[in-house]
Amino acid sequence: AVVSTQSTGDEDNLPAQFPQHIYCTAVRPDIVVWSDEGKEVILVELTVGDESNFSDQVERKKARYNRELIPGLLGSGWKARLFTVEIGCRGFWHHTLPALLNYFGVAKRVKKAVFQEAALVALKCSYAIWLVRERGKRRP
Repeated sequence: AVVSTQSTGDEDNLPAQFPQHIYCTAVRPDIVVWSDEGKEVILVELTVGDESNFSDQVERKKARYNRELIPGLLGSGWKARLFTVEIGCRGFWHHTLPALLNYFGVAKRVKKAVFQEAALVALKCSYAIWLVRERGKRRP
């Protein structure tokens, strides 16, 4: 049976609210995909940081969502699944990115393109941050 899904994403200029008909919360995952028919919610939380602490990033995000949101969803009769996605500032990605893409059945060719694009975007953003690192610092 085909189950229809809806999604929302959090962007800086248009911050999204968690779908209020599912659960009332101030927590805002980066991406929420849900099926009203299947009463299933997929939460995606993206972190771009230093590759040396991917495991810490995963645990911090899991703890954040397991405090209130996931228990609240489960208590409201929804199935909930959290995907934390970590991409390093030097373009390396954690095994959590392939896990997310596999869950949604993304084809191998498309996954390869996603990995390359994610790495490139992380590198470009890190470089942009590095270029402006001295702005705003007071000079003696």
